[in-house]
Amino acid sequence: MQYFVREPRVSVVIVNWNYARYVADAIRSVKHQTYQNFECLVIDNGSSDGSAAAIADAIGGDPQFAVHQLPGNLGHLGAALWSLDRLQGEFVTFLDADDVLFPGYLLNHLQAHLSTDWPTGFTSSACFEVNAAGMQLTAGFCFAHHHWRNGAPALRPMERIGLLEATDAAAYSALAEATRYLPADARGWLWSPGSSNMFRRALLERFRPHVASPAVFGGVDGFYLPILHAVTGSNVIDLPLSAYRLHGENDHSGLPALVGVRTGHAKVEAQSAAVSRLALVSLIDGFDNLPTDKERFWTILEVAVSIGALAPFNDAGIKAAFARQYPALSRYFGERRVIRELRRWMTFRDLLEIALRGRKGPQRFATVRRTLVIATRHHVRRALGKALG
Repeated sequence: MQYFVREPRVSVVIVNWNYARYVADAIRSVKHQTYQNFECLVIDNGSSDGSAAAIADAIGGDPQFAVHQLPGNLGHLGAALWSLDRLQGEFVTFLDADDVLFPGYLLNHLQAHLSTDWPTGFTSSACFEVNAAGMQLTAGFCFAHHHWRNGAPALRPMERIGLLEATDAAAYSALAEATRYLPADARGWLWSPGSSNMFRRALLERFRPHVASPAVFGGVDGFYLPILHAVTGSNVIDLPLSAYRLHGENDHSGLPALVGVRTGHAKVEAQSAAVSRLALVSLIDGFDNLPTDKERFWTILEVAVSIGALAPFNDAGIKAAFARQYPALSRYFGERRVIRELRRWMTFRDLLEIALRGRKGPQRFATVRRTLVIATRHHVRRALGKALG
């Protein structure tokens, strides 16, 4: 970097719960980064297995690390959200306590963020899958690689960017070849999980959910990746920059990523659905402060739904969120459009419930009439389409 432009700080957050046998490796992998302008917060989620001693020994008094001992388990997402008020970095990686980062992880992710033609809310890199002992099992998530091939080259020529001091021309050329942009309308789970992602803290805060309890179980990736991708698209780096450990005790990795095989444990499906539900409720409740063109609101919701594990909009919490925002949505889009948009994804009964809960006083009669008319037209068009199709 030249003149008065300073290289940004990166925050690494390690959330640990009873991973005493792995967390030291995670901490040491941060210490060995080639990019050294970082801080690392290690959050122990009320562990009872000797994690505190393992963490203290691995840190060894390094001032770039800080430890927070929580009295109970807030869940991975809950502890990550708790950390946001304590971070100083502009970019954030949430490193699972049983994973490790390779030495070039921070450097490559940060360089991609600072060099792309398509600035996005996060970058995602490839990772090796390893077993409990660290032995490699796969070349990474093949599904992410297949999506990467559909992306567009993302990084600018080297002479048009600020090259970080820790990198060089050859390394940047390799990064540029490996980094592609996937636009916001690309559907599906396009990324590697968890530790493979570096976020812009500003967007983590803008889309931060409002939760009744500090304990939120589920993954950071399951909450934030669908939202941020639907808003900005994704920059994906097809270089293995971390290792994702499979040891049978982590919910999302009962098996390696194999074609046609479900990798997660069955119990994780309910947890994933809850995280997806929270993401959608947060998007709906945040309509007034949406940091993008509000005309994209319905498209953003549709993309986020297509990526998450939740059937669209038929949940009581989601219907309640739409009822809360019904007046604001109607003021911006007009009530007729709101009714038409909602009717695409839900039954007439659910739509009418939202409309009645969202309207008060004499406006309710007009709302019921509009809903009936638009819903009837929608039903007739579908019936004609099937008859003529």
